[in-house]
Amino acid sequence: MNTPSALRLLVGACALGLVAAACGSAPEASTGPSVTYDVGTASKETPVDPAVLEAARGESPLLIYGNANDYQMTPLIDGFEAKNPGLSVQYLSLGGPETFQRYLSEKATGGKTADLIIESNGPLWMDFSNRGEVEDYRDANLENLPSFVDLRPGITAMSMDPLVAVFNKAILPESEQPTSLAGLADMSERLSGKIGTYEIENALGYEGAYAYLNKTGEDGWQTLEKLGPHTKAEASAGAMTTKLTQGAYAVTFNNSGASRTTAVEKNSTILNFRYLTDDTPLVPRAMGITKGASSPNTAKAFYNYALSVDGQTAACAGGFTPFRDGVDCKYGLSAIKATVGEDNLIFGTYDDSLATSHDEIVERWNGLFDR
Repeated sequence: MNTPSALRLLVGACALGLVAAACGSAPEASTGPSVTYDVGTASKETPVDPAVLEAARGESPLLIYGNANDYQMTPLIDGFEAKNPGLSVQYLSLGGPETFQRYLSEKATGGKTADLIIESNGPLWMDFSNRGEVEDYRDANLENLPSFVDLRPGITAMSMDPLVAVFNKAILPESEQPTSLAGLADMSERLSGKIGTYEIENALGYEGAYAYLNKTGEDGWQTLEKLGPHTKAEASAGAMTTKLTQGAYAVTFNNSGASRTTAVEKNSTILNFRYLTDDTPLVPRAMGITKGASSPNTAKAFYNYALSVDGQTAACAGGFTPFRDGVDCKYGLSAIKATVGEDNLIFGTYDDSLATSHDEIVERWNGLFDR
């Protein structure tokens, strides 16, 4: 298990000096789509109340629990600390159930626990919210941000991370790679046994499937029916990456968007990724201030920073997917929209049906994928 702040790697700091531009274009590379995209103009920013900042200076360091890796959070944390001298952040990388369970256990015993949680597990967030453990804080920036980032009272998307298709170029050259999930389904018999995806029990696997099926309905189920007999399900992105680089898989779909800056960039001679035009679910990586926070004002200041242009630019440096206009990021929402088309964007939500549809979707999915 990692320890707070001690394991944060000093990477990506140079990206914190990026200045938002009116438009940009992704660099030519074989790792992913190269498109020209318009990042637009940044909407109005509302800084945190000076009284909140003053109160934060008397608090202990902000403690964040989350499921991102330490190196992903480093640019965001460094940027916040540079902008707010005297305020500091400790980050503990956990994951899924442990993030919330640890908080609940520590709060129950009266110990120091997370002030802020940043997690991409939607069903667990909904349960946490229903328990009354999320402070109903509404940052002033939300008035000028897209409505899809406002997930539940006190819960806001920090990033909208896509699920992507990742290919082994030696097995399936770029000229032969499908650009849609329907296209992959049509060639799945030819690739039988060399297609991978998340198992539906994985939080990202479920949230990706839910968002895709919520948009496509029975047509989406028919596509999955074609893929099922020829696809293997994995518990983690790491397992998919290993099998891709070893040649056991030719392609994985609904793979973690984090693979863009980890597996794909590190293995660019072997791997590339695509945003599929009909299946690029954007899964919220949400943040919320806990009811057990001992540094609530510092948490509000960090929350506010994460929604600012500077914060979203720093998030890009960590491999997250910024959604704010005015942020020039080759992995940002503007680049994804330019690739798949605005009408094809699939935004994950925290609607009640995310939880109530769970058992039905899991059972039907497992039937199609012979699990």
